[in-house]
Amino acid sequence: HGFIFLENATLEITPLQNGLTSSPLLVDNSYVKEEIDLTLDELHVVKRSPPRLLPTDSNFETKQRIRDAKGKLTLELAVFFDEAAYRLFSPFFDEDDERIRDMLLVYVNGIQALYHHPSLGVPIDISLIRLDIIQRQPFDLPHFGGERGNLLDSFCNYENARNPPEDSDSRHWDMGLYVTGLDLYAIENGRRNSATMGLATVGGLCIPRYSCVIAELGVTDQLGKPYPSAGFTSVYIAAHEIGHKIIDVHGILLVFREYFGKLFLS
Repeated sequence: HGFIFLENATLEITPLQNGLTSSPLLVDNSYVKEEIDLTLDELHVVKRSPPRLLPTDSNFETKQRIRDAKGKLTLELAVFFDEAAYRLFSPFFDEDDERIRDMLLVYVNGIQALYHHPSLGVPIDISLIRLDIIQRQPFDLPHFGGERGNLLDSFCNYENARNPPEDSDSRHWDMGLYVTGLDLYAIENGRRNSATMGLATVGGLCIPRYSCVIAELGVTDQLGKPYPSAGFTSVYIAAHEIGHKIIDVHGILLVFREYFGKLFLS
């Protein structure tokens, strides 16, 4: 999986489903071309984004807001990989923490790729300030079994207590991201609803108490079916939650939400 950013187009590369390898017309449309490399074991589809991301009657007010942001922006991020996620992924990497670290760096790079989409107008770099791989859940970071509201509050308290308050401190970060292997849920009408894959309050990036988000990684349902947070698409989940925090910072409206299925505002 991956993205290729060209001057006037964005390409998304995804594996071709086995059932479609002999029927390229089933996956072909005006924005899709199939390129087959016989040296690879797996076929891929390269998708081109639609040429028009905004309605024709748009007054492009959002573009003007983007132009007001000068230069490149940087988001300083701290990532906390919890015990549940560690127990989930560690066996796949032969309990090698360096390989888990490499996986998380790829994960963060995928998030940054979304924030380099040309339609944003100004790219946002992600600077990774801290990366904690948690083998045993801290006593002051209860996870509440994945209940989303309590877990978000728990993490916000935890990361805020460890974040140096002064922005001039090289160890200070703008936002904390809690990556969990738990299936996040909420209780609605007395029943457990596991539709949640991430959670953040809207805005508040500049308020230390609320500069925090949570997101699933590697989670499946009770039947073992993967959620969108289980694989490469997990970067969309994290980018979505981060977007809730930065949407109004520097007057930027993330106009490419239309292309990514209302990624940031839905």
